[in-house]
Amino acid sequence: KSPLAIGNRIEIAQRQNNLFHARSIFKKTINMMIIVYIFHGIVCLLQIYSAYYIYKNKKDKFNNIDLYNNLIIINIFISLLMGISSLHINIALYLLINLLTTYIITMFIMDRAINPIGLFSTLTYIIIIFGIFFKPEILYNSYIGFNNLFYGFRYYGLNNGIMGVLLVSSIISYFFIRELIPNRFVDKVVCFCYFMMNIVVLSANYGANTGGFLTAIVLFLIMVYLYILDKSFNISGIFTLIFIGFLIFATNMYFDYFSNEKSHAINFLIRIKTLGLSEFVNMFKIKIEELIKLTIVPPFGIAIVSQIYSLKRLSEMKNISFKMETNIILAIGIIAFILNDTGVIAFIYIIHYLISLWFQQGELHPPRS
Repeated sequence: KSPLAIGNRIEIAQRQNNLFHARSIFKKTINMMIIVYIFHGIVCLLQIYSAYYIYKNKKDKFNNIDLYNNLIIINIFISLLMGISSLHINIALYLLINLLTTYIITMFIMDRAINPIGLFSTLTYIIIIFGIFFKPEILYNSYIGFNNLFYGFRYYGLNNGIMGVLLVSSIISYFFIRELIPNRFVDKVVCFCYFMMNIVVLSANYGANTGGFLTAIVLFLIMVYLYILDKSFNISGIFTLIFIGFLIFATNMYFDYFSNEKSHAINFLIRIKTLGLSEFVNMFKIKIEELIKLTIVPPFGIAIVSQIYSLKRLSEMKNISFKMETNIILAIGIIAFILNDTGVIAFIYIIHYLISLWFQQGELHPPRS
């Protein structure tokens, strides 16, 4: 197996009872599916809960919403950390340890002078990067990184949920760490490394998520323009950045084409070359239909409407001071949504982090109806 191979490791293992071993694998997969549905459901319900109390102007509920938002963000990290184990063989035990650990950590950290979203975004980003390079099973054994083999959406690489978490946690983590960096040159180096890392881990050799890879390129160019070049480029400079983005994409496709284990993206381009433009049209229709279906069908459709409403109302409140960060996260959420057939999932998690940031900032005053 190539050291750059993607997906779960495939090993030949001898067992005295092969049927029992197969049943164990089947049970783990089914249990992980159930856990995924439970936690995705909780996240979607929280978006509805938040929108409802924002609509009702229930300021006394804002502290509760802030607490629940932090619970979700910390829980994503805990889920990834638990991916080291096989605790999901027992759903009840998994949920008990997961939820209890999340609750204890959240209650411990909420009363202290700590930025929980910045801290746990950084920890989440670190463990995702570690998992991609050294132990992908950590990601696949978590509800945010699980690939549903039975549905056949994705058999390898990063799904769109963890892709969204990766990108938004990198943004928040960078701004969190940036406050601790006194040297401007070091800040620019850190910025470059952070957002180039996203491109690498989502490339064909690692995360193999083409939509996420393109989104990461856009994010990289935005951050280079704003925080490395300090907006000093003119129109021709912006076109230069776009050309650089194209070169990054083309380089990824080039190495993917000549690799032993080609991703679905390069195989798609090969099919277009063989079958003609009709292959592109057919695939475009399939992707659009899938995106529309997941966007309008509950629970994701209701969650998105709730988030859009929450964003609109919260944007009318005073003291939202980090407008640049907000615009970057919002732009990346929209791009990830458009470029992926299941981009709705990436969008929901990205916007959840954004809404959580707004609540954490405090001093939110409900606008008058």
